[in-house]
Amino acid sequence: MIPPSVRLIISLLLVFTVGSRISFRNIFTRTFPFIIVISIPSIPITLPPFIKSIEPYTWTPPTFSFVGVSCLYS
Repeated sequence: MIPPSVRLIISLLLVFTVGSRISFRNIFTRTFPFIIVISIPSIPITLPPFIKSIEPYTWTPPTFSFVGVSCLYS
């Protein structure tokens, strides 16, 4: 499994690589859910209600494909 520190580094890289290609307004609407995917450790944790509300969107397959594309083109 990927250590949480490595996930944090990847999420920070995603912010800068995606942010440099997408307008500033879209950074939060498109990148923030993917940061949640990478940053959350693979352990059962209690999520706040607002994170639970977007969790189904966060874990959809297009999320991972977008992360893969942004990593490929970074």
